[in-house]
Amino acid sequence: MQSVAIDKRKTKEKCVQQKNAEEANKLNEYYKTLDTDSDCDNGEVACIGKDAAKCDHGKYVIIPCATTLQCFALPLVNKPGTSTTCDTVADKEARFKAAENCE
Repeated sequence: MQSVAIDKRKTKEKCVQQKNAEEANKLNEYYKTLDTDSDCDNGEVACIGKDAAKCDHGKYVIIPCATTLQCFALPLVNKPGTSTTCDTVADKEARFKAAENCE
């Protein structure tokens, strides 16, 4: 019998951080379409402008980020999912960069 080498780089699934980053990017694009009059489900968290927002009775209520922070959807690092929170631009960029380079 002849053995066949498999190139793991071509067959390997994306790491969890890459999937999370893709999902976070989709959320960040979606957040750009929202304002305080957008319909929402109670308890839902989003970003509106540079601030966080939480849905209360079908409408978003702004939760201001500190002056040095902005609201982003970020990829989780150790498990599947995203987090919407106020963070520095530098940390946001570092998380997405790490997701690009994960293995």
